[in-house]
Amino acid sequence: MSKRRRENLPSFEGALKNAALAALEPDRYLNVPQPECIDRPDEFVDYGYPLPTAEEAEALCAPCKLVEVCNLSARHVRPNWGIQGGIVWVNGRQAHLMAEDDPRLVGDPSEK
Repeated sequence: MSKRRRENLPSFEGALKNAALAALEPDRYLNVPQPECIDRPDEFVDYGYPLPTAEEAEALCAPCKLVEVCNLSARHVRPNWGIQGGIVWVNGRQAHLMAEDDPRLVGDPSEK
């Protein structure tokens, strides 16, 4: 079984760039999918504690056409904080895989 090379992973940042171009020039970029989160950062990044559950994160991202690209990118980049690709991220780790009593799951992330 061959391992995926990092450079072959899809780029969520590239997808966001294409979406931004589509917003600026809609006639030129008619078929570029827009991520669902682009206009709603409060639901995906600016949340507090308690953290969203894994099920809530999946449901939030489910309608997005870019969820698979976003999920692969998130697993590659490991975001510091937020929901990306249907996963809640805390300090670059998937929150649902962390122990419930992990101190990083409670408190203000800016204090870490």
